[in-house]
Amino acid sequence: MTRAEISASQRALVVLDDIDNSKQMELLTCKNWGGPGSKMIVTTRDKHVLNLAQIDMVYKMEVLEFEDALCLFSWHAVLGPEPDKIHRQQSKGIVKACDGLPLAIEAVGDLCGYRRASVTKKFTTCISLIRRNKYLWI
Repeated sequence: MTRAEISASQRALVVLDDIDNSKQMELLTCKNWGGPGSKMIVTTRDKHVLNLAQIDMVYKMEVLEFEDALCLFSWHAVLGPEPDKIHRQQSKGIVKACDGLPLAIEAVGDLCGYRRASVTKKFTTCISLIRRNKYLWI
């Protein structure tokens, strides 16, 4: 549904994901998005972006501890609670690059997983993608 389709009398839930600059936030929050009772959820890594909007509540997401993150990654990548010896160091590097963010860990784990051919090649590809552009897959 587009903003044009939301009338001023309808309640709406608007989710703005990964807003990374003040210009985006300014353009998106200055518009009337629905009627009374409408809510907007904004996700961002930059707290300064939030200063531009009327924010009712800020919730800081907690990240996973390293060992929990490694376990989550392992369940997605190697279908077990810990990585095998061959991929342990690579797994640690990937988990560290994901900064404890569960969705990123799961997504990269699925990309690297045994469900794909050539696990070692997939791990190497994941690591090189992360090194080139850390937020490419988040």
